[in-house]
Amino acid sequence: TKTTDELYQQLSQQDPRRAADIDPANKRRLIRALEIVAELGAVPSPAPTTSPYDFLTIGLQVDKEELRARFKARAEDWLSGPFAAEVERLLAAGVSRERLQEIGFEYMLMLEYLDGKLTNAEFVQKCIEKNWQYARRQMTWLKRDHMVQWIAPEEKSQAIHLVSEFLG
Repeated sequence: TKTTDELYQQLSQQDPRRAADIDPANKRRLIRALEIVAELGAVPSPAPTTSPYDFLTIGLQVDKEELRARFKARAEDWLSGPFAAEVERLLAAGVSRERLQEIGFEYMLMLEYLDGKLTNAEFVQKCIEKNWQYARRQMTWLKRDHMVQWIAPEEKSQAIHLVSEFLG
């Protein structure tokens, strides 16, 4: 029932180190941090992670229009498949609309569709837009990683070569 400001102030008093690292507007994380503080006294610092393993990362370069076509097909499948019924079942089981919206944009859009706020075409278009925004953020993130070996999906032989070379 507390505001994010109140939760942040409480966390700042109980665990100033964690408060300095947390998004003060993220209520869910603030609550979780306070739960951990109540149990452990403080939120443990994350241990630096270094893998003892060598690894190979392969990224697939998929054309923008092909991605959009896949997003459209997925959205149309959601409309014709059991997704709407799943959302209705979750609501009937007591899952709040707010929690469904937190799970993902697909659930948020399906709620709008079930409420009659979106037509089939609008649902599909919004799914394409949201998926494309997410894909763009992923690509931006992955392009920073110079360890990613980029290949086209149809170039399976190149992927096999990379894996064979990696495994030695």
